[in-house]
Amino acid sequence: MTRKQLLDACVGNMIFSVPMVEALLEERKNRTMRAMRCPEDRDAPCWSNRFPFEQECEKCGREFPCVSVARHHVGDIIYVWERHRFIDFDHIDGRWSASVQFADMTCGARLFWTDDDEIPHLGWRPSIHMPKAATRIFMRVSQVKSQRPQFLTPEEIIAEGTLCTAGVRKMPCAPDSCGFKGADNCGYLLGEWARLWDAVRPKKRLELYGYEANPLCWVYGLEVLKEEVFGHDG
Repeated sequence: MTRKQLLDACVGNMIFSVPMVEALLEERKNRTMRAMRCPEDRDAPCWSNRFPFEQECEKCGREFPCVSVARHHVGDIIYVWERHRFIDFDHIDGRWSASVQFADMTCGARLFWTDDDEIPHLGWRPSIHMPKAATRIFMRVSQVKSQRPQFLTPEEIIAEGTLCTAGVRKMPCAPDSCGFKGADNCGYLLGEWARLWDAVRPKKRLELYGYEANPLCWVYGLEVLKEEVFGHDG
């Protein structure tokens, strides 16, 4: 699909941290977990404290999760929100333009605005402020299921984009790069997964959504889509 076709096909978005964007681009990540939130209390998770075969949420009464209530569904095309800024501003014939730059310092699409539009400010911008037209990563949802972060297999932890920290530097976990002869025996991999999980959550929410809280989550399988042509949207 072309860039325009992908943009038109998008039905949603996901926010990713800088390390997870890197994992997506390096094809080390093909799934992501998002904690379920109770529709009756957005500050609390559904099925929060019962292990692990709850039948209904004690707050809203919703039955044990069916994929029909997940935010994304198999086949959905979504785009990635990530940290970014705009550079190389230009103004010609009443029209502003600028290139989007990402945290890894690569540049993407060039966007255009009229004098009547709100021009984005200089400096790094939070991921949630990234315009859809600026995205560089498109994904198709390939699977939807429920799972808790403490119940992942080593293979699933690796598929989340987690790197092993047993060596001098972080690297993919494999028997030839780790003294533990693979992920099944590597405690460093599990420790890094727990650290990554907590690192992207506000400290005030760790009691509900942190690794130790082990919240029930939606698991989305991801397939990164390639553009046939990288065009500039005007």
